[in-house]
Amino acid sequence: MIDLLNEKLNEMLPLPLSQRRLPKSEQIDGMIAAHELPLLAGAKVSYDCNNIAQLQLNLDHQQALFASHHSFTMGDIIPATVLLEYLLEAAAWLLGHHFGQQQCYPLAVSQFIIERGLVLTPGKTTELEIHIEKIAINSVKSSLKVSLLSQRINRQGKCLGKKRHASAQISFDFRLKPSVQLPYFDGEIQQYKACKDFLYDRIITTHGPLFQSLTGEFVLSENRQELLGEYHCQHKEKGWLASGNDHFIMSPLGLDSCLQLICFSAILHDGKPRLPMKIQALQVFRQHPSHSFCRVHIHLQRADEAEIICKMAVFDSNNQVILEAQGVMMRHHMGQQFDAEIIEQWLARSAVTATPATDTEALVKAELEASDE
Repeated sequence: MIDLLNEKLNEMLPLPLSQRRLPKSEQIDGMIAAHELPLLAGAKVSYDCNNIAQLQLNLDHQQALFASHHSFTMGDIIPATVLLEYLLEAAAWLLGHHFGQQQCYPLAVSQFIIERGLVLTPGKTTELEIHIEKIAINSVKSSLKVSLLSQRINRQGKCLGKKRHASAQISFDFRLKPSVQLPYFDGEIQQYKACKDFLYDRIITTHGPLFQSLTGEFVLSENRQELLGEYHCQHKEKGWLASGNDHFIMSPLGLDSCLQLICFSAILHDGKPRLPMKIQALQVFRQHPSHSFCRVHIHLQRADEAEIICKMAVFDSNNQVILEAQGVMMRHHMGQQFDAEIIEQWLARSAVTATPATDTEALVKAELEASDE
């Protein structure tokens, strides 16, 4: 299959893509069908003077039912994971529509940066644009640089140009392989079976029912630099969009669950809430499950007053690696400071057992296998 795809790509690309012009039949405006990609359904397709595709679409609360479940003091913010899904779907659509590439996995995302949040105002429609800034294709790897923008509107309602919310380099690379097999803890660990209601009532208070995926079971290293947490999407993404289409490329809820646990790890570190701002590198090896639990192993690598940096790996119920990420940056934002004493009391009540560092890799493997039974 891969060889046939490579041959097809080579036939279609006799020149470097920077020198290739799309046939006139491909340069007409069109609409993306509702069944193709959930977030892009109904998007209008056009091309700039360099024959690079641009997608225009509208977003409001009637379509994005999840928005009211991700509410902060400044309004209903589109989650970072949804911003990334927009970029992924745009890249997948372009490669599939123009170059016949249908396989999405494995894929890699580099330099995913959120420059500014995307806030939805109830009763108003936000016009979005997705631009493909750079494309490079060879026999085994297809890469695009994609940006998500909206209009810059002043108080008088006049459009002053565009503002960029997020951008990333996206590659579909058949050679990608996981670098990890199992989570490994260096030192003693503590296991917790906690009441998940506390997490959403007292800690992650910005997330409504459609985002509440954490099960409350996790393992924490003695120095609190590592956490292995469990979550279950429970098909909740079916309720995210008015269309009910949840065929996302990379589960926004799954990745958001990981970010929730990173926020939790940061709070355990210094009590400060943080928001995701950047992922330096992300590799997705297979489709994220929506019907079974997953575990994410988080390792805090650097922490200071302003931000934390960590890496993570996600495993499905069969202990297969779904994705890995490096350089995940969470930045402190002004807001609630958590009561460390209350959290410590909650942790003490939730603790199951302390485990010496006798062979933690084997221990974690045994725990994962026991949970599968």
